[in-house]
Amino acid sequence: MAPCQRGVRCPRIVAILAIGLSWLGQASSAVAAVDPNQRYYFLTTYKTSTMQKELDAVVQQGFRVIASSHLGQQGQGLAVLLERATPPDLYSYKVLATNRSGTMQKELSAAAAEGYRFSPTRVLARKGGLGLGAAEVVLILERPPNVDQLFEYRLLGTARESTMFEEIEQAVAEGFHCVGIVAPGELMVVMEREARPPSQ
Repeated sequence: MAPCQRGVRCPRIVAILAIGLSWLGQASSAVAAVDPNQRYYFLTTYKTSTMQKELDAVVQQGFRVIASSHLGQQGQGLAVLLERATPPDLYSYKVLATNRSGTMQKELSAAAAEGYRFSPTRVLARKGGLGLGAAEVVLILERPPNVDQLFEYRLLGTARESTMFEEIEQAVAEGFHCVGIVAPGELMVVMEREARPPSQ
């Protein structure tokens, strides 16, 4: 293809610019105002680093997360379905993403102390970025408009089935019950109980 001359429009450059502007328009629409009459909103992303910001932008317009799933043939993307909540209810969410069970335990406990709660409909395990690296666990924790009960969580992770059963029984004896399971590589069971006063 001949190089573009000064003052002459180059079709190839014009096409590239048009594609770029179109992509920017789609990206910005992810956080644009939603039609007040729209009942559902479908949020998709391949980056957990931007998911919190995108989710907050939609939730602030009165939506609540009702389901989540993998996206793409190899499951690297994330898809979240939201439904408009009953006014004036305004839910808030915290996205936790890590490939280390120790880090997830620490972050989950901190979020729970702020009134956020785990749900098995908002947990995903996916491959590392674009299929590379270790598997990543993504939790979308929810905090209701009015928090009247806090919860505590314990993550149980082991490669040995017999050891897992023993840990579950021990947690149950301490008042926990199983609320979910994820398997990003290492099997992890999520245990929950109502938070107790410091004296107990």
